[in-house]
Amino acid sequence: MTKLNLGIGKSIKIWVKPLSEVWVLGSKHQRAHASFEWEESCPNFSNADTLIINLQSLNKDRISKTPLMRRLYEETRRQVFDMLMTGEKTVVVVLSSEPTSLDWLPMYPIYKPTAPAKLGKIPDVSAIKDYLKNVEECSFYFKDMDVGYFEIMTNPKSEFSEKCPFTLAAREAHGVRWILEKEMQNVAKQNVGGVYKAKILFGKTYDGRNFVFREHYDSGEVWFLPPSTKKSAEQAIDSLLDSFIGVVPREPIGPDWEISVDLPKLATLRGDLHSLEKEIESLNSQADKVRSDITDMTRLRRLLWADGEALEMAVKEAFEILGFQEIRKIRADNLEDWVFDFKHIKEFKHAILEVKASEKRTSMADLTQTNKWVDDYWLEDKKVKGVFIPNQYRLNDIKKSSKEREQFAPNELDYAATREICILPTNQLFAAVEAKLKTGKTPTREVVEEKIAESNDLCVFT
Repeated sequence: MTKLNLGIGKSIKIWVKPLSEVWVLGSKHQRAHASFEWEESCPNFSNADTLIINLQSLNKDRISKTPLMRRLYEETRRQVFDMLMTGEKTVVVVLSSEPTSLDWLPMYPIYKPTAPAKLGKIPDVSAIKDYLKNVEECSFYFKDMDVGYFEIMTNPKSEFSEKCPFTLAAREAHGVRWILEKEMQNVAKQNVGGVYKAKILFGKTYDGRNFVFREHYDSGEVWFLPPSTKKSAEQAIDSLLDSFIGVVPREPIGPDWEISVDLPKLATLRGDLHSLEKEIESLNSQADKVRSDITDMTRLRRLLWADGEALEMAVKEAFEILGFQEIRKIRADNLEDWVFDFKHIKEFKHAILEVKASEKRTSMADLTQTNKWVDDYWLEDKKVKGVFIPNQYRLNDIKKSSKEREQFAPNELDYAATREICILPTNQLFAAVEAKLKTGKTPTREVVEEKIAESNDLCVFT
């Protein structure tokens, strides 16, 4: 509901239908209501009415990254499925010119490469007409459509099935088919895209000769579009957004003298607009700050799964939250990862941090490396504390792998004890940060320093 001001202290309330929410996954677009790069954490896609997926930007380098692929299979596929199961929302998939495996989508085409062929029959859908002007030819066609994910998620006999309104009837009989609502073909009359749905069939009845499915439930639409050949995928998607959201027509430009013609209340309106723009600027600034805080906060989860520089930066940010603002590098980049000072412990001058990640276990060599950096400082007559920060079993679900992450061989623990090395697993560092963010007070820097200084093997905060 919005208020319409009629002047002279009068106003009426009118209902205004909200605009359809259109989101984009795979590239940034100002015209979209929300857009996300592949590596970004995304809200639930079911909050959108239409989701456009830019597969052109999901290149081989990106698709080879394990954390991204895990998110696609474990989160994105499920969210797209949930969108489609509303039966009302639309997913638009802009295909890549170099087709790769799409089995992380709940419904996806089985490609067959071919020599480039021009488009032939196209569906009469106004929203994609401008987009298709950018497609001259296509170098593949659809051999089949895979809806196996719908099968395992809606079949009550599947261990992964979800409860649906039709689950009871589906126990009696169940099946899934894909249907082509509107086809898009090349000049060889091969399908290269179109509008598809998953049809879930359930229950059974007798038609006089055979048992047949009694009812069906149709998913929302999935539009598969061939890649643009005239423009970049991002520019072509902008044309889709113009179609979905609407293009504001350009105002004609008047002659120079027009500006000198005044109108009643024009100055007041301009003043009101200026005030509103100031408010919007302030709100945008606040929103940018919140977005930045969200990004900073979510980066901390990298403590639990990242490796390399991403993990090192997450460790640095974690210690900064715990009060170690001076954490830094003192020596060359190829030596220890980080150094911070002891301010409450007189026994040591610095803590020397060595950060390592592994998909299985870290090694004794990682511990000996930590000790080598400590020896370097001792040779300069600086008494320092070695801190080994491992991220073991980094890709295993943290809810199930806490014990594995804190498991070290007896000889490793003996080595750490004799060299006074603190072993601080990243999940324990995460626990300390989590506690600090909850309370704003504990653990204090002094407590963290004491724990690290006193630990000559495994250091725990939980």
